[in-house]
Amino acid sequence: KLEKQGIVPGIKVDKGLKSLVGGLEHEKDKSEFVVVAEELNDEDNDAAMAQIHLSPGQVKAFILKANEVVSAGRPPCIFCGEPLNHADGWCACFN
Repeated sequence: KLEKQGIVPGIKVDKGLKSLVGGLEHEKDKSEFVVVAEELNDEDNDAAMAQIHLSPGQVKAFILKANEVVSAGRPPCIFCGEPLNHADGWCACFN
């Protein structure tokens, strides 16, 4: 299930959620962007879905923050080259 958390709207994803499909649309007449994320579900029951409406300023702020986070990066594992776990510097290939 998707829900809001904290003061800043965010998405908390249920651990049972397997796959998502998403899209982005620009609604020129409303001057907003709409981000849609929907759960891919093999079963016939209701799938989780979120629609997030963003102003151009919010999109710009998101892009700036995303670039900052991605450029900070995580050091690569010396064995496989994948990013190390941020919390403890551990990699799954250590097993």
